[in-house]
Amino acid sequence: MLKKTVIIVTLAVAVMILFLLLPCGMSLIVRDNAGYVYFEKDVSPGDVVSLEFKHSVEKVQVVDTFLVMSDGTMFLTNSTYGSMGAGLASDESYNITTDASGNFSIENINVTFESIPFITGKIPMHHLKVNNDKYPIYRSVPDGKPLFLIIERNNVASKLF
Repeated sequence: MLKKTVIIVTLAVAVMILFLLLPCGMSLIVRDNAGYVYFEKDVSPGDVVSLEFKHSVEKVQVVDTFLVMSDGTMFLTNSTYGSMGAGLASDESYNITTDASGNFSIENINVTFESIPFITGKIPMHHLKVNNDKYPIYRSVPDGKPLFLIIERNNVASKLF
């Protein structure tokens, strides 16, 4: 009888552990090198994520727009910015257009990223936009802090604890 109880308890524990490890979505995360998380938001494949900031030299708004992929990567679809100055893409190989407000836009960049490094500061004032919700990242991170924008897969345990 004791042997049967041990087997049942062992199976129950194993099933619970497997349940806790089941995948259940993804999160967009801003974290530092030490792993400290400054921002976390649930995302799904197909969600649109934009990293918005002011260019430190040109002082114009830059918006890099990504598509969340099912494999947990971010697919850079386009970049929009307010000038053709220092450090901004201006290579003739890009298809660069201008909108009615004078902003330049590069469409169909089609580059995939597993993480996006950036450094915060008073000038860039980084914001994250997830679909239609905008978050002022610069308010919760110390100036000059090297950060990474990544997507992590969640499991049941990470959502419960």
